[in-house]
Amino acid sequence: MRSLRLWRQLPAQLAALLLLAAAARPSRAVAGLPGGPELPQSVREALQQVERRLEHAQTQTAQQQAASTRQALDELQDRLERKLDEITRLVSQLSGGAAGAPTESVQQCALSCSEGRDCLVVDYRSADHCRPLQRLERCDNVTSAAASAGYYVSVTQTCARSCLQLLRQEAGTRDGVYRLNGFDEPVYCDMSRDGGGWTLLLTSTAQDGWSLETLLERAASRPAIDRDYSILRYADRFKALGKSDRFLYRLEAQAEKGRGRWGGVWSAPASYSFTHKLTNQTDVQLLKKFGKWEYGMESIQQRLPWINAGGYSSGKPLLTTTDQWRTGTFWGTLVTRPEQRAYRHSPWVFGTVAQHSGTVLYWLREENV
Repeated sequence: MRSLRLWRQLPAQLAALLLLAAAARPSRAVAGLPGGPELPQSVREALQQVERRLEHAQTQTAQQQAASTRQALDELQDRLERKLDEITRLVSQLSGGAAGAPTESVQQCALSCSEGRDCLVVDYRSADHCRPLQRLERCDNVTSAAASAGYYVSVTQTCARSCLQLLRQEAGTRDGVYRLNGFDEPVYCDMSRDGGGWTLLLTSTAQDGWSLETLLERAASRPAIDRDYSILRYADRFKALGKSDRFLYRLEAQAEKGRGRWGGVWSAPASYSFTHKLTNQTDVQLLKKFGKWEYGMESIQQRLPWINAGGYSSGKPLLTTTDQWRTGTFWGTLVTRPEQRAYRHSPWVFGTVAQHSGTVLYWLREENV
């Protein structure tokens, strides 16, 4: 059979010569060629040599093709790595990092380190891009004086879609900034207080810059608890990830003086919206209280904070818990327009040290657990 295959591969001239040589010895029996006489020994040896050369050529061709494929893959990997380095340097420059900064110090790490924070950053180049905190490297420009006041900053995307999911996937995850699956911007997660798994929706440190538009989204790429920030526009998206019939929200005031002050933790029905513009979302239950305050006209009121888009009290309170239409007061307000300068930064609880709200933090945990 192999002789037959070889025979069909021979050039026409060589085949003809072989047949002529065979015809010169008609008395020999058929051997090797279909329907023809036995070939002379010299011809058979020549055929065997030709067969060996063909097999060697085929083996060399396969090896050359494999080597060519490996070389092409290596070149592609090199190009991808160079492009990744270019993108990383660009991100670092755009987010405050110096040109040529190490590739680990991108975007959020650069932002945090520029403020003197102690941050640890995930090596996003590791093989598994879905598990943060696996390989940690210290950000370059961190001073030792800030070493005790930092938080983790992840530049790799996690498998989790919320801070609560991340905490469940990675027990022991620290407070900090993380990139969640399905959301374009980084988020700040509180993993240590009130059970952990809290997503920061809003930070209000001052009146300047707030409007109905910035209330919904402000500095979304720079989440922090000490500068103005909001992703309220996307709050209902995170809330929808919950599997229970109620979700949790948390309010903190005067956060610049410490955490867990003058507010509390509430539960609310899953049907409620964080961007509601009416005062009727009142089925909220206070689960934990921070500070000595009581519900009332001159304090926090029993309702999910609502957006004042209709001009109540001349539009001064933008995000508030109050509904005191007749009196015109707006205690229990999270965010106030810049025109109202009587408070720092919003009126919170009258007759207490928290009469001025100071820095307000607004958090979400999508499940009532």
